[in-house]
Amino acid sequence: MGGALHGSSVEGGAHSGGTVYSVTTNGDEHIVHSFSQDKQRDGNRPSGRLIVVNGLLYGTTWAGGNEHSRYGLVYSLSSSGDLTVLYRFKGPPDGSAPYVGVSGAKGTLYGTTSFGGTGCYDYGCQGGYGTVFRLSR
Repeated sequence: MGGALHGSSVEGGAHSGGTVYSVTTNGDEHIVHSFSQDKQRDGNRPSGRLIVVNGLLYGTTWAGGNEHSRYGLVYSLSSSGDLTVLYRFKGPPDGSAPYVGVSGAKGTLYGTTSFGGTGCYDYGCQGGYGTVFRLSR
């Protein structure tokens, strides 16, 4: 957006839930959005790569998404910082904890989750080793 570089931090920001930021080629930094640890439905701990499509940033949060969950979500973000939740992960057998971010092709977002899916791990059957997801915009 506007020739700036964009990234995310999993911690920090005005509400301690991580940030999405932009940095110009002159080195000027701007916080686009601060996530909150208290507003679980809007996600927190943004992670992975961000992509820009038609003037919007798309990304994932590793945590948050539901009132008391840590499953994460997929979001879009305007240049003014307005967040739109596109999908809230539900945990096993759905995905959980997207960590790499999203890629896009022909109006569809693709990504992976760290947990969720089917199967067993550790000492119980609480979901598998992650999922690959597709989300139409």
